[in-house]
Amino acid sequence: MKGALFMMPTARVLANVVDQFDAIDMAGRDTKGDLYEYMLGKIATAGQNGQFRTPRHIIKLMV
Repeated sequence: MKGALFMMPTARVLANVVDQFDAIDMAGRDTKGDLYEYMLGKIATAGQNGQFRTPRHIIKLMV
C-alpha cells in the first residue's frame, strides 16, 4: 500500500460522502463495525497478500 492515495475528484463528492455517513444511525447496533467491514471488503487486495493491515487512507477516512 506504499504510495496509496485516497482521492476525491471534487469537494462536492467529499461533502456528499460526509453527508451520507452523517445520515447513518450509529447507535444501538454494531453499525460502525459493519461499515468498517464493508469498506475493507471493497479493497481489492484484502486477503490476497497474507496478513492484512488497514490502509492508512481508510483509517483517516474513518477517523
